[in-house]
Amino acid sequence: MKKLTVLLIVLMAVTALAGCAPTAPVEPEAPEAPAQETASFDVADGVYYAQEAEFAGSGWKYNVTLEVAGGKILDVNWNGTNVRGGDDKKTLSANGGYGMVAYGAAQSEWDVQAEMVEQYLLDNQTTEVAYTDDEGHTDAITGVSIHVTEFFGLVDEALVNGPVAKGDYTDGYYYAELAEDDKGFTYLGQFQVVNGTIVGANLNAKFLNEEEKDSSKKELGDDYGMVANGGAQAEWYAQAEAVESFILANQGFDIVLDAEGKTDAVAGASIHLNQFVELFNMTLGGGETAAMADGVYYAQEAAFAGSGWKYNVTLTVENEKIVDVNWNGTNVRGGDDKKTTSESGAYGMVAYGNAQSEWDVQAKAVEQYLLDTQTTEIAYTDDQGHTDAITGVSIHVTEFFGLVDEALANGPVAKGDYTDGYYYAELAEDEKGYTYIGQFQVVNGTIVAVNFNANGKTEDGEDTSKKELGDAYNMVAFGGAQAEWFAQAASIEGFVIENQDLTLELDADGKTDAIAGASIGMTQFVELFAAALK
Repeated sequence: MKKLTVLLIVLMAVTALAGCAPTAPVEPEAPEAPAQETASFDVADGVYYAQEAEFAGSGWKYNVTLEVAGGKILDVNWNGTNVRGGDDKKTLSANGGYGMVAYGAAQSEWDVQAEMVEQYLLDNQTTEVAYTDDEGHTDAITGVSIHVTEFFGLVDEALVNGPVAKGDYTDGYYYAELAEDDKGFTYLGQFQVVNGTIVGANLNAKFLNEEEKDSSKKELGDDYGMVANGGAQAEWYAQAEAVESFILANQGFDIVLDAEGKTDAVAGASIHLNQFVELFNMTLGGGETAAMADGVYYAQEAAFAGSGWKYNVTLTVENEKIVDVNWNGTNVRGGDDKKTTSESGAYGMVAYGNAQSEWDVQAKAVEQYLLDTQTTEIAYTDDQGHTDAITGVSIHVTEFFGLVDEALANGPVAKGDYTDGYYYAELAEDEKGYTYIGQFQVVNGTIVAVNFNANGKTEDGEDTSKKELGDAYNMVAFGGAQAEWFAQAASIEGFVIENQDLTLELDADGKTDAIAGASIGMTQFVELFAAALK
C-alpha cells in the first residue's frame, strides 16, 4: 500500500510539471559521444617472460612470453614444459600426445584452447577476467574449458619482471637426452630461449621405478636420499637447480671439470656435472670447442655393443682447437684394438661386408672432418647415425660425435705415470676351459679403461665369455654370490681406474676385502695387470 501511494504522488508531480512546460521546448544539445576507452599497459616496449616457480603435480610448469609495443600486447605465447622433458606442451598437444579430447573428453585440445585464451588477451588487453571457481575456470572465453588463472597470473608477472635482455641464442625450446646409463637413469636437458636469452632450464634424470612406472630424480625429491645416505650437502634436485641457476645467470655453461667430472665453479653443486655439460653442448653449445682448456680429453661408451665392440675417443686441445683426435674401439673378448684389427685385414669390412673401404680408413676420414670443421653438428640420414656429409664414409658415425661431446664435457685427463697406448695380456687356458684376459688403455699417462674377462666356449662350441653370459653365468642363483661375475669384474676395473694400480695382498684363496663388491678370486687379474702394465 505504501509503494502504491508513493507511485501515485510521483505520477501527480510529473503531470503537474508537464502542465507548466513551455509550448515550444528548446531542443537540447546532443551530448558528445564518449571517447572509446582503450586499455593499455604502462610498460616499455620489449619482450617479456615469466614462468611458474615449480613443476605442478601433473608434471607441467607453465610459462608466458609477451611482445609489447606502444603500451599494447601485440603477441603472446602460453606454453609449458614437463619435469621429465620431451616436447613443450603446445607441441605435444598439437601432435596428439597430450590427449585432452581422446582421454579427457574435452571439446578441443589444450593447444587450441590456449590459443583462444591468448586471443582473448590480445582483443581485450586486460588480465581481469571473472572466474567461476577456485580452480581458475571462466565462462568469459568461448570454447575454453581449461583453467586459465595460471595464464593471466603469468602475464601480470611477466609485465612486472620487465623486458628480457637481448641475448645471443636463437629463440625456441631445446631438448636432448643421453642414453640410459648403467644405473637405469636417462639424463635430460631442456632449455628455453626468449629474445636470445636463456630463460628456462630443466636438468633431470628419468627412470622406471620398482613398479615400472615413470619417475625422475627431481620427483623423488628428498627421498632420493643423497643427504641422509650419502652425506651430500644438498639433495640431488637442489644441486640440479643450482646448476640451472648458474646457466641462467651466466648465459652459458663454460666450465672446466676435474677428472671426476666435478667443479668448484657452481656454488651448491658437488655432484658430477659431465652429463649436464654434455646436454648443454648438445642443445645450445652445438658441441663447439669454445672455452676448452688445453689438454687431452677422453670418453668411451658405457657398455659393449651386441657386436662386441665398445668405442672410445681421445682428443688433444690447444688454444681452444681440437688439434688431434683418435676414434677407436676395444672388444669384449680382448685382442687388438679396432683400428689395428682393421688395418691388419682381420675386421674384413671390404672382404665380407662389401664396404668401399676398411673401418680404419673411414674412421680416419671422420676424424679429419672434425679437425676441419671443429664441430659435432652433422646431418644424419637415418636413425642408425649414417651421414652423407663425409665423402667416402658409409659407417655410422653418431657414436663418434657423441663421444667427442662427452669427452669435452668430461674435462682434461689428469697427467699420469704410464705410457700411452693399448695394453693386452692373456693367461693360458685353465682347467675349466677359460682364458682370462686383461685389456688396458692409457691416455695422457692415466689408465682410462680396463676390460677383465674370461673367454670360453659354449656347449655348441661357439666362442663366448663370462661377460657375455651375464646373469646366465648364475653365480648368484647357484653359487650364492653377492653379484654376478661380470658385475664383480666391473668393480675390479673401477678399482684399477680409481687407484691407477692393482697391487693387492691376497689371501690363500686369492681373495681380498680391499675391493668393495668383489668377492671372486683375483689372482688372475693381478697377474694380468702386472703382465700388461708393470
